[in-house]
Amino acid sequence: MPLRCNANGLPGIDRAGEYPLLNPTYDFCYKCPTHCLHLYNYGGNVRIDGEEFAFVSGDITCTPAGIELTYSVEAPGTHWVVHFLDPIAAGDPVFELPHHISLGTHGLFFREQAKLISRLSNTPTPTSRNRSFAMIEAAHRLKAMLLSLHSLMHESSQGRRAANFVWAELLDLIDTEFANQISTSWLAKKMNIAPATLSQKFKAQYGCTVNQYIQKKRIDKARSLLTTSVLSIKEIGSAVGIPDPQYFNKQFRAVMGISPSKYRKQNRFRIADIEVERLTQDGHWRSPESTE
Repeated sequence: MPLRCNANGLPGIDRAGEYPLLNPTYDFCYKCPTHCLHLYNYGGNVRIDGEEFAFVSGDITCTPAGIELTYSVEAPGTHWVVHFLDPIAAGDPVFELPHHISLGTHGLFFREQAKLISRLSNTPTPTSRNRSFAMIEAAHRLKAMLLSLHSLMHESSQGRRAANFVWAELLDLIDTEFANQISTSWLAKKMNIAPATLSQKFKAQYGCTVNQYIQKKRIDKARSLLTTSVLSIKEIGSAVGIPDPQYFNKQFRAVMGISPSKYRKQNRFRIADIEVERLTQDGHWRSPESTE
């Protein structure tokens, strides 16, 4: 569900500022009662309402009120956040913003706008009158920011829009197939693009190679299975597309710096919080009677 904004009225800012990401794993879920704009100073992966996006520093995400989002970030940092309300009455003209927008060279402009909105929202003023003026200016700047994001999404040529669709299709394909033996060549064939061109464009877009991205997806899934199931290390490796236990151990260490077994031991407390019915043994669901 995209973020729907009122094209006429001013939004009401709940809070704004620069905050650190405290929970960088998919195991922790955020759900905010307000709309949210996040402009990132780091890169990673985010799931918004079950849909996953890879983002880099300078990108922005737009989350409607009440929608769940979770993160998987290797090196968390800070992000600029604006929480706001934007009521829409019957008959009001609206526009929509997608969950993820790659800002590219526009990132600096929108970051400065987020900073200014935060300063206006948080800086104490001598009188309530001045405070009201500051909040009115912040609301107008936020409305301009939302409209600018909408314009940015529609100012590109048909070719640019087609290219964005290709990236979304490619990431969906990786999300669906990463547990299988996929490669850059296989993906390039599916996307009808030369492997060398895909590699070059992917590195420019996401700051890593296709294989590195696939590896990260596999290790992220492995981390989740290690902390939320009792599958064996070998079973987990097979489940994420790395059936060779030694190679899985090597790949996991390369990303996390520790072995899968040590990661599981350090995070064992998470399994204790999972209901018995959800735990698995040798690929089968366990019933409460089988736990003794």
